[in-house]
Amino acid sequence: MMIPLEYDPHDFSVETHKERKQKDTGIDIITHHHKSRDSYSLNSILTYKTHGVTSSVIQISQMGFPKLFLFFFFLLVSNPSRSYAAENVSVTLYYETLCPYCADFIVNHLAKIFDNGLISVVTLRMVPWGNAWLNSDGSFACQHGTDECLLNTIEACTITIYPNVNRHFRFIQCVERLTLQNKHNKWADCFEMSKLGTVPIDCYNSGYGNQIETKYAKETIQLNPPHKFVPWLVINNKPLAENYDKFMTYICQAYKGKSPEACRSIRSKTESSGNERSIPQVCLVEQGRNSTS
Repeated sequence: MMIPLEYDPHDFSVETHKERKQKDTGIDIITHHHKSRDSYSLNSILTYKTHGVTSSVIQISQMGFPKLFLFFFFLLVSNPSRSYAAENVSVTLYYETLCPYCADFIVNHLAKIFDNGLISVVTLRMVPWGNAWLNSDGSFACQHGTDECLLNTIEACTITIYPNVNRHFRFIQCVERLTLQNKHNKWADCFEMSKLGTVPIDCYNSGYGNQIETKYAKETIQLNPPHKFVPWLVINNKPLAENYDKFMTYICQAYKGKSPEACRSIRSKTESSGNERSIPQVCLVEQGRNSTS
């Protein structure tokens, strides 16, 4: 039991203790009500703790409810230890499975946020449609042929069936690494390598994968501004366009909470590199349709 300062048990004939915990603020407020033997006036001595550490002791004499309410309000909003959880940064990647530049970005760049811990402040969405399009009969056509339509759908099914980003990203990274190695026909091996079941294959065979892909197609078509190429990266609803290779810098700038350790190292690397940068390579929207027309 906490003993507040200026407390003398011999001065009071009536003593009650009430403790309330404000779970959303991490503040414990212990209120000691006592009645003076001589004056019978109500006094309160308030001691508040933040995460178990005594921060202050305040004595209030003859304070009415309105003033007491205002006091508590001021206490809560002015407490320096109170913190609000910052929202994660929304990151959405629009890509297609056999674009070599998408594969390179996923395997050699995007994967780094899982290694450096930046994923902890990111809500990552993968949208495998890219530069594909819907034909008048409802079928799909893909920039890199039927194999890409297959893999787009397989990855869409995997994302849906295994919604945990850590799980489905391992599978996607595996497939895209095979793409870089010109071994994408071995994509089924990635289920075992990523320790996932083969349910996405059933999803593809049942036709449900086409429904997922149609949803991704509509989302991609409705992008504003429209995407011009892939990989097309959007952070907090703002497309990075040609700057997608600097995505980690943009994530760190967008996050409003305490800066993760990864952001501090990224900032130092950016400052040391100056303005030197190479223009990232992309798969243009027009290239796919022109090659099949």
